[in-house]
Amino acid sequence: VEVTETETARFDTEISEEDVHGIWKLKGDTLQQSPECEIKEEGKKHFLILYNCKLDQAGGVDFQAANAKSSAHLRVKARMIGLLRPLKDVMVTAGETATFDCELSYEGIPVEWFLKDQKLEPSDKIVPRAEGRVHTLTLRDVQLKDAGEVKLTAKDFKTQANLFVKEPPVEFTKPLEDQTVEEEATAILECEVSRANAEVKWFKNGQEIHKTKKFDIIADGRVR
Repeated sequence: VEVTETETARFDTEISEEDVHGIWKLKGDTLQQSPECEIKEEGKKHFLILYNCKLDQAGGVDFQAANAKSSAHLRVKARMIGLLRPLKDVMVTAGETATFDCELSYEGIPVEWFLKDQKLEPSDKIVPRAEGRVHTLTLRDVQLKDAGEVKLTAKDFKTQANLFVKEPPVEFTKPLEDQTVEEEATAILECEVSRANAEVKWFKNGQEIHKTKKFDIIADGRVR
């Protein structure tokens, strides 16, 4: 008998006399009635039913009742991993949380997660989770450098998607303040932005100001 793991295997044999108790063995070990092993006798017929078969159960099956003997072989194939819902690309802003999820064809599959071909280990910022057939990866406080391919692997199976990370919008952490100076004196206007690489434009009466002998425009870190 050949089954795929988790399936049910059924064996039956018929002897010449009724009401003779038989013994079933799997790989040399005597089998007893249990939730995953059903043994039945109906007159001359004897039945063995193995539920939820596992890979390590593959082997010889033997039956003996008085002088009657019979044998067969149980073959158990590994299940093929299928993909019911693949990973999808995720885009977040730096500092936010990114969540990836996919659904595989059955439960209990050991998986590994990778980001840019680096295996991910659970931490405060990296939270892998499995609920039934659904596998989820949560990445907290994502940074620009984290952008790249996210991959889930299991045995010879894999699914992948991309993590895109946007720069956060620029905010003024210190706004401009009014200045009063004497005529022909130098006025210094200063503000501070949330990112050092932010591009800032200056305007006077609605007209953009460019660097000249009259106007000096300086960028020093987040200060403008």
